[in-house]
Amino acid sequence: MDNTEKTTIRFEIAITIEHPKGSTVEVSGGAPTVTESTSASPTSVETYFLHFLSANGRKVFRAAAELDDASEEPYSLEDIAERLGEPYPSVVSMYRSTGRTAKRWRNETGLTEPPFTLEDRGYPETDDRSGNRTIYRLTDGAAEQILGLDV
Repeated sequence: MDNTEKTTIRFEIAITIEHPKGSTVEVSGGAPTVTESTSASPTSVETYFLHFLSANGRKVFRAAAELDDASEEPYSLEDIAERLGEPYPSVVSMYRSTGRTAKRWRNETGLTEPPFTLEDRGYPETDDRSGNRTIYRLTDGAAEQILGLDV
């Protein structure tokens, strides 16, 4: 959303509203203080990554961001496991746990989806023909933001 700005209105709670630049936000029933957003305001990707994901969830998504950055090709959880130097079953468990994080995000923010996920890009047969594996890419734009975070 390139043509939006955020305005924060403070009462006993903070309400952040994304709206088109140049539009106005009116609040009745009180005397709020209004502050314009700054570039230091955390993005939803940053908030989800740093404050919602567990350490293992951050490891999985950071490795996925590195794979996204290194190649245009989709990758499997096996590729993430190799990048992390972790056993494949452990990475599967770590990734499955992020589903609980996504549920928490939905419950606490009221938003329907987390700001990023591993998006299913197919289910091809493995190179050694031992089975099929789902291949993924991160939600568009998430890899760059994740890699830019200080962790």
